[in-house]
Amino acid sequence: MQFNAEKLRERIAPLLQDNFQRFGELGAGLSIWQNGEPILDLHGGFRDTKREHPWTDDTVVLVWSATKGTRFRILAGIWSERQNGCHHRATGFAFRWIVRAR
Repeated sequence: MQFNAEKLRERIAPLLQDNFQRFGELGAGLSIWQNGEPILDLHGGFRDTKREHPWTDDTVVLVWSATKGTRFRILAGIWSERQNGCHHRATGFAFRWIVRAR
């Protein structure tokens, strides 16, 4: 699957701005890469609660548990491909997997 950078920007940039205006998000950044190259880099808002320092492209952030959802989606896809006819619910599998990870 190949993404078109301009179409991504047209669709995602307004959503990011909406996140700040409608939902009060303080600051955020988003980077989408394809084939080892960045195709979309967006950021906005502020990096401090007093809203004195803008979020920039080099703002450093702490990330907790950012990959659990992605890992589960990958595992669920593999499970689905290898377990043709399997009638187990993925949510039950996810719950057991997450509990074990803690």
